[in-house]
Amino acid sequence: MKKKQNIYSYLLDIYLYSSVHIALAASCFVLQTYFILNLNINLQYVLFVFSGTLFLYVLHNFKGSNYFASEVPREKMEIISRMKKFLYSALVFSIIIQIYSFVHLKIHTIIYLFIMGFISIWYVIPIFGNNKRLRDYSFIKIFLIALVWAFLSVWIPLIDTEISIYTKALIFLQNYLFIFALTIPFDIRDYEYEKKLGLKTIPSVLGKRRSINLAVLLILIDVLIVLILKDVYGLKYSLGLIFGYLITIVAIKYSINKTNDQYFTGLLD
Repeated sequence: MKKKQNIYSYLLDIYLYSSVHIALAASCFVLQTYFILNLNINLQYVLFVFSGTLFLYVLHNFKGSNYFASEVPREKMEIISRMKKFLYSALVFSIIIQIYSFVHLKIHTIIYLFIMGFISIWYVIPIFGNNKRLRDYSFIKIFLIALVWAFLSVWIPLIDTEISIYTKALIFLQNYLFIFALTIPFDIRDYEYEKKLGLKTIPSVLGKRRSINLAVLLILIDVLIVLILKDVYGLKYSLGLIFGYLITIVAIKYSINKTNDQYFTGLLD
């Protein structure tokens, strides 16, 4: 029995810390836009988002463990150090998929992806030689994460559609607020580390409880947006989104007392 548990634990670690989990989540976030609006799925774009997310998060794990070890939970550091060969394989795999899907994308999509990719890489590693990433500036981290995810999941898939700009803007805001709310628990988790660096974050200004309340409020605004767009989404998808948001509220509220990295990597991520 114990051997089986160890195998399951090992497989779970591979799934979570190879960043396959977050890459699948990013792909599903994009697919959600196609499904709820009944649009033709651009499979090449979805593949690029999957492989790009996989590449970026694996790179972040390497850079975090090698150069910014103090910001990585010890439990995660130990797992990553045991998985380095597998992570290198995931990195190569992600590059191959990126190249394959990239050549099938439209030029304006490539331009937008280049901008988002530049922001994302600068967020993970210091580009300009001053050892500062975008995430090392006060407040900016949470806004950038929400912006990039909302742009990739809404704006690019809807560029060539005839959907009104009003509807596009509301869906963009919906996804932006959702990611913003989900990022707040991570800021709470990283509070002590970022406090040592002198970085101001929402929890350092509002406090932990008020920050959680803000996250819940943002999710409730998302519920309101779904109700506004119920005729666009249809009853089935509207109810599904609202149900998902309610589960998210529970996960966010429970996160304030959680320290287990798998809770954040596996559930909130």
